[in-house]
Amino acid sequence: MKYRKDIDGLRAVAVIFVLLYHAEFQYNYKIWFQGGFVGVDIFFVISGYLISNIIFRELFKKQKFNFRNFFERRFRRIFPLLITVMSFSTIYAYIVYYPSELFEYIKSALTSLFFSSNIYFYLSATDYGSENSLFIPLLHTWSLGIEEQFYLIFPLLAVLFFKRNYSIKRFLFIFTILSFGFAIILTQLNQPLSFYNPLSRFWEILVGSLIAYYEVFQNDKFEVLRSKFFKTSLLMYVSIFGLLISLFTFNSNINHPGINSLLPVLCTAVILVNSKQSLVTKLFTNKAFSFIGVISYSLYLWHYPIFAFFRKFYRTENIVFTNYTKLLLLFAVFVISVWSYYFIEQPFRKTKQKNNYFSLRILFAYTISFFIISSYIFNTNGLEQFMIENKLSSEEVGKIYISKEINKSLYDFMYEEDCKFWSRNIDDNFIEKFNSCSLLYKNAIVVIGDSHAMNIYNIFAKSNSFDFIVGLSQGGCRPHGCSNNVTNHYVASNEFFKENSQQIHKIIFHQSGSYLIRDSNGQEDSQLSFDTLEYSYANDNFVTIAEYLISISKNNEIVWLGPFVEYRYEPIDALSNSNKLKINNNSELIFNSLYGELLEFASQYDEFVYVPFEDLVVVSTEALIEYNNSICFQFLDTDHFSECGESFLANNLNKRIIDSLSNG
Repeated sequence: MKYRKDIDGLRAVAVIFVLLYHAEFQYNYKIWFQGGFVGVDIFFVISGYLISNIIFRELFKKQKFNFRNFFERRFRRIFPLLITVMSFSTIYAYIVYYPSELFEYIKSALTSLFFSSNIYFYLSATDYGSENSLFIPLLHTWSLGIEEQFYLIFPLLAVLFFKRNYSIKRFLFIFTILSFGFAIILTQLNQPLSFYNPLSRFWEILVGSLIAYYEVFQNDKFEVLRSKFFKTSLLMYVSIFGLLISLFTFNSNINHPGINSLLPVLCTAVILVNSKQSLVTKLFTNKAFSFIGVISYSLYLWHYPIFAFFRKFYRTENIVFTNYTKLLLLFAVFVISVWSYYFIEQPFRKTKQKNNYFSLRILFAYTISFFIISSYIFNTNGLEQFMIENKLSSEEVGKIYISKEINKSLYDFMYEEDCKFWSRNIDDNFIEKFNSCSLLYKNAIVVIGDSHAMNIYNIFAKSNSFDFIVGLSQGGCRPHGCSNNVTNHYVASNEFFKENSQQIHKIIFHQSGSYLIRDSNGQEDSQLSFDTLEYSYANDNFVTIAEYLISISKNNEIVWLGPFVEYRYEPIDALSNSNKLKINNNSELIFNSLYGELLEFASQYDEFVYVPFEDLVVVSTEALIEYNNSICFQFLDTDHFSECGESFLANNLNKRIIDSLSNG
């Protein structure tokens, strides 16, 4: 196909959006360019257009398709730079990471090698765009996984439909609509799964494929429509404005992918369709701007690991990661990307050079070596024994065992034994177990709330103070609101509590305290509150909780167990910063204030009993605690207890409070 310089300009827009998003420039405690993640959506549409153009033109002109050439070109385009970036990242990870961190990193490297990291990052519960995700060097390879999965499926289907004289156009429209509808539905049910799911993303790529189809197979009609709709440059200006709206107004709270994604996708499609000159096309074909598009793949691959490693260094050294530092890093990324474009990308893309297949054999051999080394690191738990014997000091060796707590998920250690069990929702299995245990013990203690209630259920269950205790809770959901990807479990539970009131002794409600305070920008659960000590109470949430507890108190005894003080540091930082081996001092101040506020608020109500958490058990301010004759890390992350922390608290519960819950 004819080279279009303006597409490189559009690539530049996409990669600039992504760089701004991941850099997280801040001003007045606000993070700017939070909608920059749509840069990936722009890339998807461009990829669909270019790849489909290649496939359709070959089918149109030759009536056949050379799969070998297609996949070889994709391999030359994508793999040499990817394996280079992964190699440098792995070497650096070995230097700076503890074994547990290296083990987690190498899992992402192995899945990236096989273009399946999107699946891995979903299964590892990695929330793209969260603070923790910024420290994962290869997280950005999820998008390569989506594209490569499309490249494996789409050419086969396109050729099949072409050979059988089926309508490719109909296939494209149906596939696009089904994928789009699937994305809308799945985003409502499970946003992280939808984000990483190829079937939720293919429609964005297929929009580009539709443009390519009309351009190749129905060129006359396409040119008529193109000239009709682009008599002026108005649509181009509107599309650029639409992309800028996405950049400045989108954030992690919107439903994406889905209806909202239409804005950047359709705006990108309009720009791809346009062929007339305008100020926009002049900008896109400007030498400097289009060059950024030319090296956009290098920019995309290099920027994330470089920023991730520097973020870790700055956090470890307790240094502020300033906007000025970020600008310097972006400049460094640009320089490295220029080098890798000319010395890595370009040589492997030149298919006519004499040593062409020799270079591919070398690349293949290197890839096999990388796989073998990575597999060895994986099988040795991040070279744990080797590092203990050869690399780490005795103090650092101790931290290895501490760091093992950090990489767990709360869902990994939910307690279950006999009639002590936990569930996210009320399903048939839950009801069957509940009814069976009711025959044995009759009166159940039910713990409800958010992910903090999962901690509380585990603590109570491990204490051996209750024969029949049930956890009915899930992360990200409170009576006053659930996160986008979470179904509100309270709706179904209300009827269950009413129908089973004779079998329920008490319902204990507990939730995260950080959702009861707001930062200076009005955001709940914000680290900014703890960094600046500027906060206010979310009094409306107090009332919502009270109203909910009253609504279920007509048939049940209700206990509101107050929030526990939150650690409010990243545990990984404590491994190299002894100042963070205690609970954040600001967190102590905020929660002490919140305790008094909640106690006064709850005293107005007779429908439920309020129990301050510190009456139940006092949380040690030390992050490192002694349990079972060994040292362990009390916290799982910024605001949850580790498995060890739960066990420690379970052994120190106030017997008077426990007795009142059991008998009172």
